[in-house]
Amino acid sequence: MAHESELAKIAESLIKIIPQSSLIKEKFGKREVLMLRNAEDKIGLMDSNKPTCSLLIAVWILCRFGVYGIQKARKLSDKGFESNNLITILPEKYQSSENKAPSIIEITKYSNLLNKVEYKYF
Repeated sequence: MAHESELAKIAESLIKIIPQSSLIKEKFGKREVLMLRNAEDKIGLMDSNKPTCSLLIAVWILCRFGVYGIQKARKLSDKGFESNNLITILPEKYQSSENKAPSIIEITKYSNLLNKVEYKYF
């Protein structure tokens, strides 16, 4: 188990490996949002210096594959935290945010991990 605050610290590291040419900043009133621009659309990464849900999901996926370590992760079993494959099972209301995370990972050197992630929604 890990706290969101731990993932937020790692989010900066993930942003650093995204090609700068794919990042843009947009203003929405007083808010400044760092966006990932891909061929299909734009995905918010940081909103007023806070990581978005989609960015945190991408970080979580990479942590589960062992790309990043979580310092304060609490083990719930004797099995390792890292995995070779992931299955995410969530209510459909989370599908929109979850669908953006692969687009974030896809533009990094870790895109090969995406074929090891499976989603199930109910």
